[in-house]
Amino acid sequence: MNKCHYTNDPKYGKVLIPHCWGVVISGDMTRCTCRDYPKTVAQFERKQFNELLQAKDKEIDNLEKENVRLNRIIKKLLNKKR
Repeated sequence: MNKCHYTNDPKYGKVLIPHCWGVVISGDMTRCTCRDYPKTVAQFERKQFNELLQAKDKEIDNLEKENVRLNRIIKKLLNKKR
């Protein structure tokens, strides 16, 4: 499914091409409820890759924070031992 969009017609100029009922009824592009599905396999794979990359970055950030926290605990324990 394509998203609602405008196209240029030589005879009529800028023409709205609606693909969802919100835009069909209102004629207002801001009421578009179409999902923006990837159009090609490459776009889909890129989207999937970016989502995976963001999840991994978040996991790395959490692990780094945990590492800092554990290092503080280790330093406190070492200071108490001395």
